[in-house]
Amino acid sequence: MAKKIQESKEKKALKAMSGTRKDKKKWGDGKKKEEVHKIVTVSEDLLSKVRKDVGRASVVTRYMVGSRHNLNLGVAENILRHLSEEGVIERVRGNSRMTMYAGCASQEQ
Repeated sequence: MAKKIQESKEKKALKAMSGTRKDKKKWGDGKKKEEVHKIVTVSEDLLSKVRKDVGRASVVTRYMVGSRHNLNLGVAENILRHLSEEGVIERVRGNSRMTMYAGCASQEQ
């Protein structure tokens, strides 16, 4: 086997500098979720819209009200409790995690 000829230090340095390697790979930002700002205060206007919408529905949950009117779920739950006390809707079934409401029969007539 033939002996390899040693390259000079300068040639080795030039080879290392002129490599075909590109810039270092950077991590991507990934997918970012669009921020949705929910409403946390209730105006009379919004309350009347919810009252009208809820009166027509056969089944009402806090998620349904929150998603339709862009409300925080806690705020939607408080609105439903308020409307239940007023007699606009009545509580059909519920437990610690979820409560279902329905329009009152007395309101429809």
